[in-house]
Amino acid sequence: MLPKVSVIICTYNRLDLLKKTVQSVLDQDFQEWELIVVNNNSQDGTEAYVQGVAEIEPRVKYVLETKQGLSYARNRGAEMAQTNILAYLDDDEEAEKDWVRNIYETFQAVPNVGVVGGPMVLQDKEKIKWWISPKLYSILGDFQLAATEDIWDIGDNSIVGGNMSVSKEAWAKIGGFAVEQGRKGSVLLADEDVIICKEAYRLGYRIIYNRKVGIRHALIPDRMTSAYFFRNARGLAKTRAKAGKQVSYLAECLYRIIKLPFDCILRPRHCFFSVWRIYTAYYKFIYSFQCVAK
Repeated sequence: MLPKVSVIICTYNRLDLLKKTVQSVLDQDFQEWELIVVNNNSQDGTEAYVQGVAEIEPRVKYVLETKQGLSYARNRGAEMAQTNILAYLDDDEEAEKDWVRNIYETFQAVPNVGVVGGPMVLQDKEKIKWWISPKLYSILGDFQLAATEDIWDIGDNSIVGGNMSVSKEAWAKIGGFAVEQGRKGSVLLADEDVIICKEAYRLGYRIIYNRKVGIRHALIPDRMTSAYFFRNARGLAKTRAKAGKQVSYLAECLYRIIKLPFDCILRPRHCFFSVWRIYTAYYKFIYSFQCVAK
């Protein structure tokens, strides 16, 4: 039986979580899939585990991508895929049992679809520390659009890469995921998924959000620290900083500094979020000079 969907999991040193992710694919109610696990230089026994699963389940394939970076790993998985549907699942997520089926049916039902995504539901929200504003939940892995119907054409907006399925045809025309973007080990660059969506839309493909294409995202304790959020802010700033915008970034930074005491008094749970925005604006200002240097 030939596969109809290529599930691609890119992983880096998350063996315990990876096992749950792989099992969620094995448990799908739609079985016409292949699973490609791309190991991006893990040192935690990932290779032995995946090779062991592959010996039992021939639809599972293992590949090592030595170039560090999520975009390199995603592109490697796409190159190996036998189908036109590249269904990406992160190694800290678990797919709902009908995830693959709903992805496949969306590609069949919607003409000229290039990208399909759905909700990423962050687990154990009651364990999130009080000072982390809901406005920062997306950094922890929460993504849900306020869709009023199951299948929603979102125009030129973006789907998050952790629950993103891409037409291989569109992926090839775009030239793959931008390897200068996306996280590289502990460096939290971003927007490789945004670029895929924007380019797919520019080429005439449709971007679809299906609220039945659901995954559950693990709450990672190590992410609930100010250090992680600041590292995320630096990566986001480095990704999005633009030459010639220094005055704008500096003005935003100063405005938010002035506004900070009021935010902390009137909305104490959003206080850290306000600090995070100042930090992000400041690093956009710093990194914008590097853009000039280039």
